[in-house]
Amino acid sequence: MDCEKGIVIETTSRRILVESDASDMCSSCEARHACMAGEQKKRKIWIENTLGAGVGDTVSFVIKERSVIISSILLYLFPVLALIGGALAGSNYNFFPGLDRDASAAIGGVIALVAVLVIVWIISKIISRRSLFAPVLIGIESQK
Repeated sequence: MDCEKGIVIETTSRRILVESDASDMCSSCEARHACMAGEQKKRKIWIENTLGAGVGDTVSFVIKERSVIISSILLYLFPVLALIGGALAGSNYNFFPGLDRDASAAIGGVIALVAVLVIVWIISKIISRRSLFAPVLIGIESQK
């Protein structure tokens, strides 16, 4: 778990918006171009303000590796598996009479993909309410 640093650019009653450089993990990630960090080399992260940081303060925080791994599995692996599984089921069981196997596979894959995307969306809403996956503020490096 590597410590990252950033500058507080906004505060609310309970949270701070921290702008930080993309971490080393981001540079090796295949999804870096689709991510918020993307080509900007900066990212903005909301963190619970447990230490009373203010605008302009430099803070240190951690993002747990477990959170990144679980999020990646949810966002990338499950949809791909659903698409493949739905296509195989549609092809083998031909749930759609009157269609050939290929069309049935395509429809089965799309239905399974949409179903899993809805499930992932629901899970992400549940996860976002819990601090289990949230970045954790661990220190104020310098105050403005």
